[in-house]
Amino acid sequence: MDGGGGWVVLLVVLGLVVAGLIVWGVLRARYVKSLRDKGWRFVTSPDVSIVHGLNVAPFGLGFNRRVDDQIIGRTSSGMPFQAFKYSASGVSAGDGYVVTMPLPRSLPEFHTFPVTVNRSGIRATEFSQDSGLRQIGHDAAWVRVAARALDPALRQLSTVTTPQLVVDHASLVGLGAPRQADQLQAYVEAMALGARELSAEGLARFQTEAPPPELSFYQHPAWIYRPRDDAALQSVAHTSGGSNHQAKDVMIATDGPIAIVALTHHWTTTRTVTESDGNGGTRTRTVTDHHSENLREFHPSFPFGEFKVNAGWFGNKREFESVDFNERFTVRAPDARFAHDIFHPRMMEWMLKVNPPPFEGADGRLTITCEHTVESMETARLFLLAFFGRVPRYVWQNLGLAVPPVPLVGSVEQQTHPTEVLPY
Repeated sequence: MDGGGGWVVLLVVLGLVVAGLIVWGVLRARYVKSLRDKGWRFVTSPDVSIVHGLNVAPFGLGFNRRVDDQIIGRTSSGMPFQAFKYSASGVSAGDGYVVTMPLPRSLPEFHTFPVTVNRSGIRATEFSQDSGLRQIGHDAAWVRVAARALDPALRQLSTVTTPQLVVDHASLVGLGAPRQADQLQAYVEAMALGARELSAEGLARFQTEAPPPELSFYQHPAWIYRPRDDAALQSVAHTSGGSNHQAKDVMIATDGPIAIVALTHHWTTTRTVTESDGNGGTRTRTVTDHHSENLREFHPSFPFGEFKVNAGWFGNKREFESVDFNERFTVRAPDARFAHDIFHPRMMEWMLKVNPPPFEGADGRLTITCEHTVESMETARLFLLAFFGRVPRYVWQNLGLAVPPVPLVGSVEQQTHPTEVLPY
């Protein structure tokens, strides 16, 4: 193809693209007008904070959580609602909009949807499949009450689309709502029936903990999730070279004596590349490389000495009276007495039994090999709590703590009421 022909093809393609964008823009404008004609407000790019407080699947799962195309309005009875698109990595909220309506109080988790619908991520008990609808929650009494309260709404919703309702703390959530304005109006009118029934004073006896103040994790409402929070880099040791440092998918757990900060650190570096110019000479260009690292740190609220267990190649290696322990674990610590106080016979026997991954502590930070998931990090934290729970009382006293910062487990000499309180 000659040069002129190539330009013609390019112009045709560009023309088609422009025409497509014009058609899309016209249809988009008509759609937004149909929403505004009903007295609703349309927000093209809402902030993810519009889903703060929602923490029941499909919310509270996955990373890279996003919202789009928010609609804000009221039903004919004055019930406020919002509808929006929602997505997260590895999580499906189904086709259509998500709709939320506020409730006067926080209520226990409840899901109801047809047996033909495939929902993933729910960690609760299925109590029945009445009328072809799954009814899922954690308490049989509450599930019966919630199903009865939502029955009128479910019947009316089924005339519009496949009904899928979730009680998520202080919100009634509808999944798979239609996007066309008239159908969406019928949907929210039907959904308002359920929100009104759940608002009855008689249900106050089921009131539960308040919604989390911001994004969090399903069944871990005390854990904070932030899609991006660059300030969190100040809390963890990270690569400082390069530029454009960003902290994404930040996870923060401050409940308990050992806090967790985890994030994905992104940054860039530049380098100069010299290459042939094709004419016997050379030319240089600047290349930008993109880097990332997953960082997970555990921050104890109490002082502790430095140590390493199967972590790193440097530091004073300590030997103990257990040959089996020495063969499986390499302990490094600058203070020999401190190391022997910590890794006493009962501690070594327990560690041989549970066989933990590499872990270490220094400068107020603990690290342990684990995956970048809530479940893995919670398991790692439980191990660390169990580890410190086996540190003798006198060690804590030597560290200036009259009362151990974690529940002690083990012999009578270590605690007044020896009780194994952790799964390790």
